[in-house]
Amino acid sequence: MLRPLLRLLSPALIFLSSTYLQAEERLLVERLAVAPVSEIYIQLLLTNESASSRTVRYSGKITGTLHAGSDRTDSIQLSCVDPRSVTDTEGVPRDFECSVPAGGFERVRYKLTLPPGYLGPVVLDIPEHSAEPVMFSVQMGAPRHMPAKALAHVVPAKVTA
Repeated sequence: MLRPLLRLLSPALIFLSSTYLQAEERLLVERLAVAPVSEIYIQLLLTNESASSRTVRYSGKITGTLHAGSDRTDSIQLSCVDPRSVTDTEGVPRDFECSVPAGGFERVRYKLTLPPGYLGPVVLDIPEHSAEPVMFSVQMGAPRHMPAKALAHVVPAKVTA
């Protein structure tokens, strides 16, 4: 009795799930071990596995949460440092839009300054994005700054069809 119904619904479910799964966000930490109170660079990566390009809205600033076990949780701000982001008169990065090509990806680079008092494993979560949280380690003696490097692409914050 359910088989005829499933046969009718299967194409619709496959279409809906494939449309939903065609864009995926990932967070990438550029350095897995960082020094206390240092700058950390994160890339937000969006893949577009669909057959058409998508317009994506990039955020100039995003809010995240740092967790150090059950002992400490802080709300933090990440600022866009992508060369294509435009800053306002006060130097604050503005939101902008970009096209993600069909079958391609885009990424944007963000920076945060680690608050004092973190040592050991730390988890960064950005709730406004669908990307899984990432973990890195704060260690004495680790490099304080990541060398600047040119990136060819940016990463999106919001996907609009």
